[in-house]
Amino acid sequence: MNINTFKLEGIDAILNKHLQPWTDSNNRPDSSYRELLSKMPEIPMPAGIVYRLNYEGYLLFTYRVRYYCRLIDNAVADHLRQAFNIIDNDQSEYTIAYLQKLTREAVTTLIADAVSKCHELTVTADGLTDFNDKRCEKEYLVILHYMIASLVCCYLEIQQRYQYACDLSDLQDIDSFYASYVGWIADPIVYLEPLRPKPNIGKNPKITTCSFNYINNDEQDRNKCLTEFHAKLIKYKQIPENTDLKHLLAVFGGRNTAATIDWIGKKSILKFIIVKLMESKLLTVFPEEAAYTHWYVVSCRFKYNGQAMPNISSETKRKRDEPVIDDIVNTL
Repeated sequence: MNINTFKLEGIDAILNKHLQPWTDSNNRPDSSYRELLSKMPEIPMPAGIVYRLNYEGYLLFTYRVRYYCRLIDNAVADHLRQAFNIIDNDQSEYTIAYLQKLTREAVTTLIADAVSKCHELTVTADGLTDFNDKRCEKEYLVILHYMIASLVCCYLEIQQRYQYACDLSDLQDIDSFYASYVGWIADPIVYLEPLRPKPNIGKNPKITTCSFNYINNDEQDRNKCLTEFHAKLIKYKQIPENTDLKHLLAVFGGRNTAATIDWIGKKSILKFIIVKLMESKLLTVFPEEAAYTHWYVVSCRFKYNGQAMPNISSETKRKRDEPVIDDIVNTL
C-alpha cells in the first residue's frame, strides 16, 4: 500500500504547491481556465456515497472557480475510490482503522491550511455580492470554502461506510467535525448535507449496504438497549460470543453499512425476533424509499454457515422458543 496516495496530494497542490490559484503563474485569463476545464474529465464519486455539497450556483461565477472545484472533486473521488477498493478487498478492521487514520491526518492538516488562507483574505462571505470588487479574492474564498466542505465530506464518507469498525466515542457528525477542525459550524458558502441514496428498485435490488433502523430517538438509551440485545443474543447462543458490538450497532443503525453478523441459532428465532420488532413498530429498513422487505435486509446483514442468510420468511415458530424470543425482544 502506497501511503502517499492517501495524503490528498491534489488538494495539497492547490493549497501549498504549484496549483495555488493566487500565484502569478496561475493568474490566467478566464478563457484559459475554460479550456482547462473542458479538458479535465470528471472522476465520478463511488456508488453509495451519503453526503453532498450544497451551494448557490452563482458562487461558481468564473471558469477558474469551476476548474478548481473540479480538481477538488476529482481528488476526493479518487481518494475514496482507492480507500473503498482496498478496504472492500481486504475487509480487515486493521486496514479500515489505518486508512481512516491516514485520511483524518490528511484532511485535518489540509483543513487547517485552508482555514489559515481564508483568514488571510480581506473578503468574507458577507461580501459575496458585488463580484467585480476584489474579484480574485472572492474566487479564492469560494474555492477555499468548497475545499473545506469537500475535505469534511471525504472523512465522513469513510467513517459512515465503515462505522461498524469505529470506536463509538470517535464517531462525529457534520457539525461536530466542523466545530473540532474548522472552527465554525454552519458554513455560509458551501455546506455539507446528508444525501439519501437513490436505490435501484425492482425484483433484484442492487443496494447491498442496506440495514435495519431501530427506532429510538434517545441515542444514549438506544445504544444501551442494543447493547443488552447483543448480550441476550450471545446468552442464548444465537450469535457467537466474539461478535463485535460495533457490527450489531451498524446492522441496526439505519445507515449504509457492510457489517454482517454470523447467526448460529435457529433461523426461526431470528425470523420472529424481526417479526415482533416490526409489529411493535420498532424496526424499519434503510433506505426506506427502496421498499425492501425485512427479509432482504436479513439476507444482506446476516450470515448462516458462512454464507448469506437465506430467505427466512417461511420459517415457522416453535412454541418452546417463545420465551427466548420474548426475552430477547424485550431488551428493545
